[in-house]
Amino acid sequence: MSFSYAWVDGPLQLLETPGARHDINDHPAHLIANDMAYAHNCMIRGLNALYVQAPNIPAPDVPDFLFFAVSLAEWIMHHHELEASMIFSSFESIPGVVKGSMQGNIEQHHAFESGLKALRQYSTEAHESFDGTHFNSLIGAFGKEFRQHLADEIPTPWAMDCVPNNSPESKRLSDLWKRINFEAAKIGEFHHDADGA
Repeated sequence: MSFSYAWVDGPLQLLETPGARHDINDHPAHLIANDMAYAHNCMIRGLNALYVQAPNIPAPDVPDFLFFAVSLAEWIMHHHELEASMIFSSFESIPGVVKGSMQGNIEQHHAFESGLKALRQYSTEAHESFDGTHFNSLIGAFGKEFRQHLADEIPTPWAMDCVPNNSPESKRLSDLWKRINFEAAKIGEFHHDADGA
């Protein structure tokens, strides 16, 4: 199926998944990078959907639209908090993975996290005073840095193919990814207060 509609692909450009050009089943690191690209594209699609629809939301639909915005923002925040608190340090604990190789990705979070929190806060508070143009300006304030971060992050797990394949370490990498996905599924337990804390 092919789409030719402009709204499908913007304003933030989707990422090419590693699986589009490479065999991702030849090493657990490649599968992890591809899975991460899928998740990142879901985040981009969500922000694009919000951006495109915001100017056209009729008043009765504003609460549902803002619920979607809060849900997406919280999922993205949860994803990045897991990376900083668990995922990347767990990867770096595996022999062969370069220590500190993920730090640059974590530091990039600072470039967009305040903008994401502002979007979440506005979406929590703006039910009566919703303004689609203002909403889109909030996305515009962090969208470029956010999209760049998502793109820059994909080569990081891919580079974990320095761990010898079919080794105890690569099995550990694969098992770790399964545990991470289990933790990531606990988004229902994750919630930020309205102040973004």
